[in-house]
Amino acid sequence: MLKSYISKHYAPGKRDLYAAFILRNIGLTNKRGRVAMVTQQSWMFLSSFADLRLIDDKEKKKAIRGTFKGLLRETTIEALAHLGPYAFKEISGEVVKATLFIISNTPPIKEHKMIAFRLIGPKNPERKPHCCDKHFWVMLFLWFQCQNRSVL
Repeated sequence: MLKSYISKHYAPGKRDLYAAFILRNIGLTNKRGRVAMVTQQSWMFLSSFADLRLIDDKEKKKAIRGTFKGLLRETTIEALAHLGPYAFKEISGEVVKATLFIISNTPPIKEHKMIAFRLIGPKNPERKPHCCDKHFWVMLFLWFQCQNRSVL
């Protein structure tokens, strides 16, 4: 029942429940509203999430007006931290690889610049939080600075 509901209402997010939550959260925000989430990293890399990221130009031409055309066309990724494995001490090992991001519910402009960090280095769960905490706060500080200067 849940699977058919998600396939019908959140088709690009049907591969995993967290992907459907990304779309749902975007739908709950006002235009120019923001969503900040921590999710698995697979939406960024796996081909099965390609429609979530961006439908190709050929499919875009066929798409019905109002159909979701992908995060990269319809939203602006303002900040992204690729945390990888060992992001949280409660979830150890290589199984869960996390990313955190802030997206704006507005299409990107040509001059858009995203703040991104790749923090996958530390393989020790005790060291990873320190690395991530430091960089996460730097990322947020830079993001807020850019917002105040209208750079993004």
